[in-house]
Amino acid sequence: MAKSSKSFLAKVWRVLSGYEIAVVTMFLLLILTWLCTLDMADRGIYTTVHAYYDIENFFVQPHYKFNPLPLYLPGGFWVCALLTVNLICGGIVRVIQYRRKGLHKYIGVLLAHFSMAALMISGAITSIEAKHAHMTVVKGETSDYAQRYTEHSIEVVTYDDAGKHAEPLVIPSERMQWIKKNWENTRLFEFPDLPFDLEVGGFRRNAVIVPTKSEAPVSAEGQFEVDGVFLKAVFDESQEEANSGGCYVKVIEKESKKETYLILSTAVFHPVTVTVNDTIYGLRMLREIWPMPYVVQLDETEGEYYPGSSKPKSFMSEITRFKGEESRSFHIEMNEPMRSDGYTLYQAKWANPEGAEPQSTFEIVTDPASRWPEYCLWVAMVGLCIHFGTSLAVFVMRSTKSKSTKQPTTKQSMTQQGGAE
Repeated sequence: MAKSSKSFLAKVWRVLSGYEIAVVTMFLLLILTWLCTLDMADRGIYTTVHAYYDIENFFVQPHYKFNPLPLYLPGGFWVCALLTVNLICGGIVRVIQYRRKGLHKYIGVLLAHFSMAALMISGAITSIEAKHAHMTVVKGETSDYAQRYTEHSIEVVTYDDAGKHAEPLVIPSERMQWIKKNWENTRLFEFPDLPFDLEVGGFRRNAVIVPTKSEAPVSAEGQFEVDGVFLKAVFDESQEEANSGGCYVKVIEKESKKETYLILSTAVFHPVTVTVNDTIYGLRMLREIWPMPYVVQLDETEGEYYPGSSKPKSFMSEITRFKGEESRSFHIEMNEPMRSDGYTLYQAKWANPEGAEPQSTFEIVTDPASRWPEYCLWVAMVGLCIHFGTSLAVFVMRSTKSKSTKQPTTKQSMTQQGGAE
C-alpha cells in the first residue's frame, strides 16, 4: 500500500514537473490570448479581461461578435497558476534535486526560472489586489478624488425643511459585489438610524431607463414598471466609462412595512427622492468615489494625435502634488507615470474641448506588486548573462585547449621533417 501511494505521488510529480504541462499550458494561453483579443474589440477591455482571466472563472466561454462560441476553455488565471507550479517544480526544484554536485553550473538557469515564477506570482497578486480609478482635471484646477468606473455605490441623504442635507450614508461597492454577479441576486441593507431598509437587486452593468409607453418590460428578464419606466439592459460599451450601471431598489418602511420601488442609475445625476414619515430622503447610484491622500493640480497639459486618426501619439501633463504643507512638481507622460504614497498615476486621456481649457485624465492604480515585473526582468537578465556568459567562456577555453593540443611545436615539426629526409 505504501509502495502504491509512493508510486502515485511519483507519477503526480512527474506530470507537474514535466515538459508536457509546460507545452499544454503555453498553448492554452496562446489560444486564450488570441480569443480574448478578438472578443475585446466588441465587449471592451474590462469585461473581456475579467471574463477570461478572473480568479473566480474556472472555465470561460469565448464570444465573437457578442455571440458565445460552442467552446469552453479553462480560465486564464488557473492556466497561469498551473504553469507557475510546473515552472517551480520542473525548472527550480527538479534542477536542484538532480544537479546537486554541479549545481553552481546552473545558477544562471535557476535565477532565470525563479524570476519567471515570481513574475507569474506578481501577475496573480495584481489580478486580485490591484484597484483602478480615474481622475479628470482641467488645466489650472485641482482635484482630490478619483472615480472607479467599474465599481458602484449607493448614497442615501436626509433633507431638512430648507432642502439641505448632511453627510450621506453610503453602501460601498464591496457590499454590492454579490448583487453585481447576477441580475437575479438581491441583498437587504439595514440602516439603524433610518426608518427604512433597502433591498437592492436587478443590477445591470449597462442599462437605459425606458418609458413603458414606447416598450413593454419583460418580466422574464427581471424588468418591471416603476412610475411609468423600467430598466433595460443593453450591451456593454467598449469603453468602461461609457457604461451606465443601474438597479432596482425596494424601500421597506420599518413600522408600516410599506414597500416603495425606485430605479437608480449612474446616468441620473440627481437623487431620486422618497418620503417616509414626512421626511424626504434622496437616493443616488454613482461610480464609487475614491478619496486621494493628496491634491493634484494640473499646471500644463499637451496632447497630439496621429494625423487623420483618433490614435494618441503623445499626451503630457505637468502637475503639482499638494500634501499638507508640502508641494512637489511632477512630469507625467504616456508610459512615464508618477509614483507617490502607494499610488501610480498614468496619463490615460487628454482632451481639448472647444471653447474650454484642456484637460487630462489620469488612471490611478494601487498595486502591491506594481514593481515586481521590473525586478523580475532584472533578475532574469542577470541569470541569463551568467548562464550564457559561463557557457561562452567554457566554449572558448575548450576551443583554445583543443587547438593547442592539435598544433605541433616548432621543434617537433623540425624533427618530423628531418626524419622524413
